[in-house]
Amino acid sequence: MSRLFTLLLVSLVQVAGGGLIAQGVANGWPLSPVANLVNFKLDNGLTVIFVEDHEVPTVTFQLFADYPLDLAYPASGVGEITGPLLRAGTSSRSGATIAGTIERLEADFRTDSHGIVARAKSSDRENLLALLADCIINSDFPPAAVQALQVAYLGQLQVNQQNPAAIAENLAKRLCYGTSHPYGEVPTEASLAAISPATCQAFHRRNFRPVVSYLVLVGDLQPAEARRLATTYFGNWQVPGKAVAQLFDTPPLEKGAVIHLVNWPGGPSAALDLSYSVKLKPNSADALKVDLLNRLFNQQWLADLPELNPAANPATAYTAVARLTADPTMGSFRAAAVVPNELVDTVVAGVFKTMSRLDSELVNPAALQAAKEQVKADFLTSLANPITRATLAMNTVRFRLPPAYYPNYLDNLAKIKATEVLEIARYYLDPSRIQVVVVGDPGLATGLQRFSRSPVRYLSPAGDTQQLMAPLQMETIQPAAVIENYLAAIGGRALLLQARDLRTIFTGQTPDGLPLRQVEERKEGHKMRQQLWLDGELYSEAIVNGKEVRITQKGERMAIDDAALAALQVANPLFPAARYQALGYQLTYGGMENVNGRIAHIINVKHPGDQWQVQEYYDTVTALKIRTRSTENGAIVTTDYRDYREVAGMLYPHKWRTVSTDSNNNPLEMQLESLQINTNIPDRIFEVGEQ
Repeated sequence: MSRLFTLLLVSLVQVAGGGLIAQGVANGWPLSPVANLVNFKLDNGLTVIFVEDHEVPTVTFQLFADYPLDLAYPASGVGEITGPLLRAGTSSRSGATIAGTIERLEADFRTDSHGIVARAKSSDRENLLALLADCIINSDFPPAAVQALQVAYLGQLQVNQQNPAAIAENLAKRLCYGTSHPYGEVPTEASLAAISPATCQAFHRRNFRPVVSYLVLVGDLQPAEARRLATTYFGNWQVPGKAVAQLFDTPPLEKGAVIHLVNWPGGPSAALDLSYSVKLKPNSADALKVDLLNRLFNQQWLADLPELNPAANPATAYTAVARLTADPTMGSFRAAAVVPNELVDTVVAGVFKTMSRLDSELVNPAALQAAKEQVKADFLTSLANPITRATLAMNTVRFRLPPAYYPNYLDNLAKIKATEVLEIARYYLDPSRIQVVVVGDPGLATGLQRFSRSPVRYLSPAGDTQQLMAPLQMETIQPAAVIENYLAAIGGRALLLQARDLRTIFTGQTPDGLPLRQVEERKEGHKMRQQLWLDGELYSEAIVNGKEVRITQKGERMAIDDAALAALQVANPLFPAARYQALGYQLTYGGMENVNGRIAHIINVKHPGDQWQVQEYYDTVTALKIRTRSTENGAIVTTDYRDYREVAGMLYPHKWRTVSTDSNNNPLEMQLESLQINTNIPDRIFEVGEQ
């Protein structure tokens, strides 16, 4: 794929129910959200939780299946797909019927892998709970809906494979919990492909059982009616068999911080994820103090990083946040950031420095009070969402919290002393257990080594250990030899040099589903015409004829700066890899990297005439080019090539996939429709016309 098409493609991709929730504390929600909570069990074991509140004529219902942890392999991701499918159809309602009912009720109706939460006017309570119960008990997982979600999740997975922050988060989970723990399990393309309607049915049947579930009823209801509704719609819910719980151990963390670096060259920033597992349960006596500690940690960490602090720099495009999280099975500490390369070691040092300060010094009174005010504001803001109140009510019963835990939350927050913060910081903040994941340029290793008790460990984006080559070994690999092997693999330099003209047609669709067609014609003498058709209409056209260049987009001629003009005038030969040396391209070796499970040589290719550089990835086994990566106007553009097949005596990739960080990482996939060589393309199509 040419550089010009990459630029036009990025430009193209860039172009390409909550009314009830908006009421807040000021509109009537009490500050004591679950003060009048009652709970009881139905005969089938379902726990029912009821909070009466007549301030607003609405009801919120939630069914939460608190099923035991389980490894989903080989169908990892089945829970994420099953959740949305709860509203895709039941034995008596189609997905369209369900959607129509939700719209008619003006309801907020949300599903996930643990159940459903819904809200509507209290006058519609009967219809709302009937719909919720039907979706929970009788979901039938239509094949078309399963397939559509598979495609959607696969697209998101592919986007995440090109997102350094997502890569860092997934690797941190694996390091923190281990791959044999459900929390360390990460869906893959293969595991998503293994999911079927039967897989979803089995997941639902195994995990959605009344004995492990909670039904929460909050709002404008009388106690007797709440009991009647629960009994009417869930009293007959029965699932044969028993829920089986498994125990999963987290791997023992090595003593001493370790740096893990994923080779992601060429970008101006890096993604960081510092984490370790910690025993912290939601019903811990320390939970409220940990909420306060989280706020203090971020205050102190970001105080030394004004470039990342939204309070000091509202326009910052970078992010950094740290948090201790409680969990019924195993909690965690996690600090995540996306930062400029030059700040990577400073940000990592800041985490260790903040930990050291908080577990060795008393927080000053002003900082403590400021943190309390922020925690208080967060708590009150959360009550603006009625669904939060249902969750708090469920948490009170689920985690066996004191009945007054949430009603007294703010009073207890105000009583926390600096000495108590110091005590829990010493207990939960442990810099010696941190696993540091950095996804960025390999040159960052030098500055990061001082934080690691052992040599920096190199990982692939999938988490496989990589052995970077020693400098002497890297020097022995000649970039020209890698290119020559590639040329031989696809048919040989001689065959490629025989080409006098080339015409290719690729088809695909934009992220929003519009048909896309790319027609490219090249001819000796630096002649090229490239057309991009969108939904049957010409979106853009670029013509290069020696020193003349014309680019139009939507019929308008685009201005071209001198640097881009110079690059286009020299960068459009037929099969440029066969002519790199003759045309003055500069090649350097950039090491090796794992690309979708294949180890690849990285060749840095600097174009003649400008400073633009592209990384080309060549499979160490097949010698085929499988990826290119470049930076265009600050955006990282990655293109993967696959499905090589023989055409006109040479191997040519029939599919490619492009992701740009400047287009919300939306992937674009194209497929070869036709390829023709030496068909005497007429010179007239390369006429640039008047300037």
